[in-house]
Amino acid sequence: TRTTMLRELESDYVLFARARGITERRVRRVALRNAAIPITTSAGLVLTYLVGGTILVETIFALPGLGTLLQSSVLYKDIAVVQALTLLIALVIAVITLAVDLGYLLLDPRVRAKELGR
Repeated sequence: TRTTMLRELESDYVLFARARGITERRVRRVALRNAAIPITTSAGLVLTYLVGGTILVETIFALPGLGTLLQSSVLYKDIAVVQALTLLIALVIAVITLAVDLGYLLLDPRVRAKELGR
């Protein structure tokens, strides 16, 4: 977000990079990479909330979908369908979490160095 980027541009390493004469474009690129780390975390959380919210919205507005199927399966005590849908939702959330973790690998040089054993 804008606030995160402004906070990064006020950091000591940015001041030091500007003092060394590094171009403003390169400084902003490095700052944007560091600012993207908390944004990635927030995006992952928002996407997982979106999965749960979709189920709620489908149930409230009687829209056809997984939420409605889950609700009717709970009402009719269809355990197999409830288990399958719960597993599917957990899998979607796990994939979102994995994507966020892989995003950290791309964005954060500390994590990348740790993974490569440096």
